[in-house]
Amino acid sequence: MNNLRIGFKVTTASLCPPGQDMVRLQERFWSKVQKSSGCWLWTGGQKGRAPAYGCFWINGRNRLAHRIAWLLTYADYPEKCVLHRCDTPLCVRPDHLFL
Repeated sequence: MNNLRIGFKVTTASLCPPGQDMVRLQERFWSKVQKSSGCWLWTGGQKGRAPAYGCFWINGRNRLAHRIAWLLTYADYPEKCVLHRCDTPLCVRPDHLFL
């Protein structure tokens, strides 16, 4: 598993800030997404130069938005890269992502 720290497994529970429930975390995340019939584009912070990837601030760290979308949808933070079928780095639509 990818680690926040050595020996620390990333889960939906570990990403939820203290005192904040998972529903609020999901609402905060998905409120930054522009949904359409195609890609769901991240409208929050971005990392890197064009084409940039979306970033989501959580527990004092920036995380790649498409990886958080995968985690929130499938309750798993994969060891492998999360890739985009659509080749759109800002896309967080779960059915456009794969391992």
